[in-house]
Amino acid sequence: MNNINFRIKSHKEISNLELNQIIALKDEHWSYGVESQKKWIESNLEPDDIHFMCFYGEILVAYLNMIHIKIQVNDSSYKMLGIGNVCVEKNFEHSGWGKKLLLETNRFILDHHFKGILLCKENLIAFYKKCGWIKIENSNIMLINEKYHNYLMSFPVETKDIIFHSHNNIFIEKNF
Repeated sequence: MNNINFRIKSHKEISNLELNQIIALKDEHWSYGVESQKKWIESNLEPDDIHFMCFYGEILVAYLNMIHIKIQVNDSSYKMLGIGNVCVEKNFEHSGWGKKLLLETNRFILDHHFKGILLCKENLIAFYKKCGWIKIENSNIMLINEKYHNYLMSFPVETKDIIFHSHNNIFIEKNF
């Protein structure tokens, strides 16, 4: 495990080689095709959004993106990082790479004084909890203009206490 290398790059700094590696990895998990993956990235990531990559040697083994977003909680607006597209190369799944990626992401969030949120399905809650994320309870969540029926999680812990209280109306401006 000595060959672990984290690369954190803004979208405007990403090389074509790295972008192609990201697209190939994402397509292992969400098989929309390479062109569709590329189009999603071009449509949803702004120049200052972040690609968070974990390499083992030269192999991209884990990836996520961090998108600068604003969310509305009742009558207040907050700037946050939306964590999305968390994935691990199929040959490396269930061997700790996802956790390494999330713990390094947590460090980045804390070091830069950000607040993070992520959207997830029920089967992933336990994994994210192991990585220090907190499930937001009993909120009415709108993602863009549709009711979101899965789960919202936050990091660090204070994000839950300060921003999210039960029975809030939360509006998230874009997908991530």
